[in-house]
Amino acid sequence: MTKTHGMSNTRIYKIWQAIKSRCTNPNMSRYEYYMGKGISYPQKWESFEGFYEDMGKSYEDKLIIDRINGNESYSKKNCRWVNYVVQNNNRSNNIVLKYNGEKLTVNKIAELTSLLPTTIYNRRRRGWSDEKIINTATIEEYRRYK
Repeated sequence: MTKTHGMSNTRIYKIWQAIKSRCTNPNMSRYEYYMGKGISYPQKWESFEGFYEDMGKSYEDKLIIDRINGNESYSKKNCRWVNYVVQNNNRSNNIVLKYNGEKLTVNKIAELTSLLPTTIYNRRRRGWSDEKIINTATIEEYRRYK
């Protein structure tokens, strides 16, 4: 009888399977963002045990895996376990604006200002500059000052 790791029904095992599928299966949704971009994983991660050796120590059930640099492949050096807020701020399709000399996502700007993300998106869609998007008061703010 073959001895296995005994983790086939765990969440971390399913995450490992999803990584492999994204990088090897052209029928997966969002193919163009992974295999289509040349995103792969190290040979060591071909086995779950290799993946677990690199990433298992910092794993927590409430976290998801995130590639620090979305243009680079999965690896111990380029991956981390994060919550959904951090991961969503690291997406390659984020809108990024300049605010106080920093490049920040819409959600981060909304967190730092009184603007709703929808307000920021709508202003961007209208072609407003980053400065105008961030520094123009909302209708609610105008009403407060009347």
